[in-house]
Amino acid sequence: MNLPLQALELDGHILASKTIVVTPIMGTGASKTLCVKNLSCSTTKSDVIEFLKEVGEIADVRFSAREDGSFRGVCHIEFATDEAAKKATEFDGEYLLGRPVKLGFVRETIFIRGFDTSSGINQIRSSLEEHFSTCGKILWMHVPTVRETDAPQGIAFIEFLHPEAFPKALAMNGHKLGRFPLDN
Repeated sequence: MNLPLQALELDGHILASKTIVVTPIMGTGASKTLCVKNLSCSTTKSDVIEFLKEVGEIADVRFSAREDGSFRGVCHIEFATDEAAKKATEFDGEYLLGRPVKLGFVRETIFIRGFDTSSGINQIRSSLEEHFSTCGKILWMHVPTVRETDAPQGIAFIEFLHPEAFPKALAMNGHKLGRFPLDN
């Protein structure tokens, strides 16, 4: 079953009196925008520009904030060229203001469900990392939990460093993790 193609078939359908628009987010894999994570709360736009100035022209730097307005330690950098953005990924793990930053293309995140939630959050993270690292380097993973109990919700998000990993991860839809088939 090819889930991305099924989603595209929903383009133009009506849902709750609204027309659904479905657009693929992975074209050629080229992107000029990177997400930078694990930034110090004192990081400024100037710090980010200075850190990555040697890779090429930076068109824009946008910081993400929480609902209360505080800095989340995340920003998006748009480069003037695809080549500069790709070169900037080489800075993944380098230190900016004393912290190792995580750099990756913004559109390389998959949604996963269907895994066993009884083994605990650390084991789930480890199993998912082992399973999906065959697709490419994992930049970031989030396994949401129920706030009141800290029990895993049964879903996860994995973001990859390079665009080539995304279609490989999608192709793993239905592969088993333990006894359970994944839905991604």
